[in-house]
Amino acid sequence: VVGGVAGGLWKTTNLWASPATWAYVDDFLATLAISTVAVDPLNPQVLYAGTGEAAIYNYDGQPGNGIFRSTDGGSTWTHLSSTVNPNPGNGSFNNVFKIACSPTTSGRVYAACARGFFLSTDGGATWTLTQSGFVQDVATKANGGDDDVYLYARDSGVYKSLNSGQTFSPISPPSMNRAARAVIGLSASSGDVY
Repeated sequence: VVGGVAGGLWKTTNLWASPATWAYVDDFLATLAISTVAVDPLNPQVLYAGTGEAAIYNYDGQPGNGIFRSTDGGSTWTHLSSTVNPNPGNGSFNNVFKIACSPTTSGRVYAACARGFFLSTDGGATWTLTQSGFVQDVATKANGGDDDVYLYARDSGVYKSLNSGQTFSPISPPSMNRAARAVIGLSASSGDVY
């Protein structure tokens, strides 16, 4: 599944064919401004799509309206009512920059949003704000039964959680806090953060 900020969701079932064929998923989602797609690594039939692009990166940014979930490998999508913005343009999930799924617990989902970092432990039915700020990226790795979670918040830097996103501590030097946009990379072999 591929998403585009002004193009909606597309799906292929023959990615390795030459050429691969792609089908448009749905013209009638509440918004077509797809900004991130994540797959549950423990149940690849479950996918999440976040919406919205902040106008800070360009002047024609497309506002979003929450998060969508698929339980059939991306063929159909449900708008998660817990993320629907009652006042589009002013909601917590208006700009979802990145979604990450737990590598240890199916249904544990992380969302980096313009209004903060949100944690769901029930597949998106409910969400808890655990870190405020303009959170642009999130990455996670397994740590026993918990996840180590890293996030980048604009103007405040990189944070780390050792308890699956429930609490965070800053780990970056103050000089890093000035980046207007940043992404986090985790080494699969060493666990180093980039």
